[in-house]
Amino acid sequence: NTLGYYTENTAFERARYHRARGERTEEGDLLNEALRLNPRMLQARLQLSRVLAENGKPDLALRVLDDVVDEEKASAEYALFRTTALMAAGEWEQARELVNKRLARGTTPDLTLQDAALRIHEHDLKGAENQLSKLLAANPGNTVALAEMRAVYQARNQEREYALWVKGLAAANPATRPLQLYTAGLLRTGGDLAAALVELDEVDRGGHILRWQFGRGRGRQSHQGIAGLYLLPSLLPSLSPSISRFLNLSLTPSPFSRLNTR
Repeated sequence: NTLGYYTENTAFERARYHRARGERTEEGDLLNEALRLNPRMLQARLQLSRVLAENGKPDLALRVLDDVVDEEKASAEYALFRTTALMAAGEWEQARELVNKRLARGTTPDLTLQDAALRIHEHDLKGAENQLSKLLAANPGNTVALAEMRAVYQARNQEREYALWVKGLAAANPATRPLQLYTAGLLRTGGDLAAALVELDEVDRGGHILRWQFGRGRGRQSHQGIAGLYLLPSLLPSLSPSISRFLNLSLTPSPFSRLNTR
């Protein structure tokens, strides 16, 4: 037992811990270990395919998925991860075919996100916007949908309009903390630190475990960036890549967010 883990479940749980910390190498090593101990462990195989796709190895991710036993390849979960790997590999036609088959049987938020990502690639921006709007109407804190919506606006060269739209959505949903954090990150990356800090202040007043510190200059406040930021681990998977960079966290993206969809 090369890593000292005696069951595949122990290795898998440790891999989840490292994912929450943004430690991709350790996560991948532990998922490989789980599969060494039990080659038929579906969850470890699916998650390893995600790690490989995120790390620019989609062909290897597809090979990992090819080794799933035939009876498990019919599951919606397998199709979700395979579609992710196909998009990462640039196999757009195969990804669209798989998504269409699943859409014929019904829809889920994850499937709607993949359909929207494919529509962006296919230059069906209005269709993508409609799909994402449905998701955000049901859950305005869906940061993956927010990131995909940004891709729609970017394809139209409307980055400023997107920022205004997000600010309006955040104002209409002040109690949705992931949305407020996303908005703060968007404002910060756009250079509007003061507005970002106002957003963070509103989140903090809502009771979220979030802190920042300011440096102070001669008689006035001088921004030194956010020196400390602490989040509940349960929130970490819900944050998008853009907000995770703002928060100075090394989170990996969702399987279907921020693939090269254009």
